[in-house]
Amino acid sequence: MGGKNSTPEPRTQIKYVPDPSASARVAQLEAKVDKLSRKRPKVEYVKEYVRDPELLRQIEEYQARNRELMEKYDELYQEIRDNNISSFDDLDEHYSKGAEALKRMAAATQPMQMTGVNFALFGITSSGKSTMLNQFLGKQVAATGAGETTTQVQRYDGNGFSLYDIPGKNDEISYFTMEYVAFWKALTARLVLITATVKEMTSVFRLLDAINLKYDIVVNKFDQHQEDERDVLKAQIHAEIKQIGLMGVENVWFISSKFPQMFDDWLQMVHSLTERPHKSNNMTRRNQIETKSNTSFFPQHRARSATSNLVQDQFAAQLQQLQSMGFDDENKNRRLLTKHNGDISSTINSLLNSNHHY
Repeated sequence: MGGKNSTPEPRTQIKYVPDPSASARVAQLEAKVDKLSRKRPKVEYVKEYVRDPELLRQIEEYQARNRELMEKYDELYQEIRDNNISSFDDLDEHYSKGAEALKRMAAATQPMQMTGVNFALFGITSSGKSTMLNQFLGKQVAATGAGETTTQVQRYDGNGFSLYDIPGKNDEISYFTMEYVAFWKALTARLVLITATVKEMTSVFRLLDAINLKYDIVVNKFDQHQEDERDVLKAQIHAEIKQIGLMGVENVWFISSKFPQMFDDWLQMVHSLTERPHKSNNMTRRNQIETKSNTSFFPQHRARSATSNLVQDQFAAQLQQLQSMGFDDENKNRRLLTKHNGDISSTINSLLNSNHHY
């Protein structure tokens, strides 16, 4: 059979060329799936920072009423994490679009429904928050001298008021959430503790300014500065406030939470807090502390304020007596006299034992 060998015809090759628009849609979907897979359930996230059952209940109710706004916050929060933003200063400097979005959403955020008088303390490690909490409450409820112990918002109930200890700056981006903003807006007052410079909490101040909230700056541990340095520190703090351009500062207090009677600002601060309006059932009203003694706010401090002039006069006389005896270190005299609750004999013994009798 002598037929010719024939060369087979080449088969037609079909080459797949992806549609660019379809590829873009697939990439977007993959990114969305990845984003959702990394997103933590909202309730679990909130529980990481809030353990108080009552506050957690209020937050969950607020979430249920504001789901649409919460989704916008969540999207912004994820973008902030993706861009490795760690503070409001970073956000404002490196992602201004996100900072503006946060301001707009904060303006649209309604305060959480909280009843009664509610204060919050902000401060970095070793700013003296725990000591200040204990002084406000008149009892030892928070551990002191152990570094940063607050990783969650903690509530402490007093007589007719609640104090909230806010975590320090270890996870500042947790502040960029609807729940935090709504909580801050509902507070009667926000106290930010520093010890030596406004720069310790600049980013928090700027965040509070950005969401249009007022706050008090509390310069704690003022007793640790020598008497001839205190006026210099006061001038420095006020100059920093002006230089940085802080807008929400209501008061600046110079105190010692360890020795509250040592400086007049402690009582003045307490008086200022008790006289502020607070929100109850979404209606603003003045505190009736002057006429309702059975529901008085900070009763131990109100009792002090009723006789504050007498106490100050006695304290000044005792300081003068110590100075006339040759104890010339007024800073030391004040501290020990306060420690011994005005007991002049015990104060003298302590001064003698500490070799400060010149």
